[in-house]
Amino acid sequence: MGDREDRWEGELEVLSGTPQAADDRERVAFNVQRLRKKAGLSQQAVADAMQVAGQTTWHQTTVARVEAGRRTLTFGEWQDLEGIIGHGVMVGTDTERSMTKTGRKARDTILNIHLARAEQALTTALEQADEAMKEIRWLRGAIDKQYREAHPEIEEKYRG
Repeated sequence: MGDREDRWEGELEVLSGTPQAADDRERVAFNVQRLRKKAGLSQQAVADAMQVAGQTTWHQTTVARVEAGRRTLTFGEWQDLEGIIGHGVMVGTDTERSMTKTGRKARDTILNIHLARAEQALTTALEQADEAMKEIRWLRGAIDKQYREAHPEIEEKYRG
């Protein structure tokens, strides 16, 4: 592992904190090692926590292989690992970029669905309000007619 750190030492890093020229597997390896150390955990501690999280095949050697770029992660392992060492395992990878685009599309789709529902609810409310206004006008007319019939003297007063 010392060679790996020496090799990357002094290289320019993109804002995400990963080496610019590294492929995705190396970026994941770099990120896992960086996050694990930042969390103050040993490889064994990470492996133990992964086992507690349900990843029963994880051992210290599994963590070492991931950090060396010799083992990929399943989605479930990635989620569990981020719960242990922190978010950022996939930073700078094609997977992250793809998920970001997918996330934006999903968010936009959800917002459009909510907007359509809100527009429909507003349309329904306006239709109901229009019907209520018609009923109010009818009732007002009926009440006025009934009042005029009950009090013809008022009707004559206003006609004359």
